[in-house]
Amino acid sequence: MYISNQLACQIGLNESIVLCDLHQLLQETGGDRVVLTYEEWQKRLPFWSPSTIRRVVRKLERLGYIESGNFNKNKVDQTKSYRLNNEELQKQHIVLTEEPLFAVTTSFMEKTEPQRTEKERKRQIAPTFLKAGA
Repeated sequence: MYISNQLACQIGLNESIVLCDLHQLLQETGGDRVVLTYEEWQKRLPFWSPSTIRRVVRKLERLGYIESGNFNKNKVDQTKSYRLNNEELQKQHIVLTEEPLFAVTTSFMEKTEPQRTEKERKRQIAPTFLKAGA
């Protein structure tokens, strides 16, 4: 998933991550709606709790960037479906791009650490602070 710096500054980093994840899901499925529980979304974004995702999704709904609804025939099933509100996104000049401005991986398996020598791993470097005016 790729998130532009401009988008993160415009609507917030958390909101950008969820918006881009929804955009990516819609592209993967080829549909205009996707059905997800907060727990399923949390599996996609494991660095957040379901309550954080719920809070961010609700904010995006209030802003009008995403629309949601419960279209289940079974009233016990409260799973919501989500879609992007492209009209509102365009009105606010929000562009969801595939350009790799900075990447967010949602899998810990994809996480890579720079290669270090044994000597570098053993050595601890103290942080360096610059004095004002230096």
